[in-house]
Amino acid sequence: MVSIALATYNGEKYISEQLDSILNQSYSDFEVIICDDCSKDSTRKIIKDYSIRDSRIHLYENEINLGFKKNFIKCIGLCKGEYIAFCDQDDVWLPNHLSVLCENIGLNWYIGADAEVVDENLKPMGYTMKSVAGVSKLPDNFLDYVYFEVNNNIFQGTASMGRREFFIKYLEVPDCVSVHDHWFALVASIYEKAVYMDIPILLYRQHSNNAVGGVQESEGKKVVTSIVNKVIKRNKYKKESLKLFYNISKFITEKFPENKYYDELKELSNYYFNRINGKVISSLSFFKKNYKSLFWDNDKSKRYYYRMLNILIP
Repeated sequence: MVSIALATYNGEKYISEQLDSILNQSYSDFEVIICDDCSKDSTRKIIKDYSIRDSRIHLYENEINLGFKKNFIKCIGLCKGEYIAFCDQDDVWLPNHLSVLCENIGLNWYIGADAEVVDENLKPMGYTMKSVAGVSKLPDNFLDYVYFEVNNNIFQGTASMGRREFFIKYLEVPDCVSVHDHWFALVASIYEKAVYMDIPILLYRQHSNNAVGGVQESEGKKVVTSIVNKVIKRNKYKKESLKLFYNISKFITEKFPENKYYDELKELSNYYFNRINGKVISSLSFFKKNYKSLFWDNDKSKRYYYRMLNILIP
């Protein structure tokens, strides 16, 4: 069975369309676990009406507002299925959403797929989330995953699913990671247990109240507006983005010392520390030491220096 983890808050405008799309899935062995985060509109009433019509829908009402990330974490803890699929209140799932994820997860811990970007009226905007992320295929290794997860969010939560035992084991999402799905994608990637399908499985709705941003039109240009990207794009080489990279790489080396990329990540963490603290000589030494890896080494596992650092010469 698949548990669908749906976090809601003031979602009356779109929640019915989302629930209808879930109930219209070609894969029917699922439960819908909904945690409402103290909505002030008619969201709860709408969900209760649906739960009367379909016993697979279960509503849990928070006593206090937990916020987006903590509400999803609570929702995960209430799920009982072998797999857990993340769901947002304002999107629309295509009928093959669950079947694509279930048929392709294999022995992996986590799976993601593409999404078609649409406006608030579900009109296609002409591109998918994969094209927004700027990638043509899944990165070859974990160190590339880190780059894409921090900058490009290729594993979009509402188009992903994972094994319940995996989520429960790593349910403690660190403060340095803003969004729960980023965390699970990173951890699964450490152990090379993540897979990505180049298949759109939902309509990713864009509107003024997106909880984590998304894609918006700005003067005719496509702009990524996720929380992490706002920091990275606006402060490309400033301390805010360096501190984010440092916290993530440091946390991973401390939490998962057995992973095969430990030495590289440890060195990377030290590099970010030196950059944050203005240690120019140490930063230049890192650049000099890894010059061949930056430009000449054909080993894909070492190209992380270029991809993650973007040649961050002080």
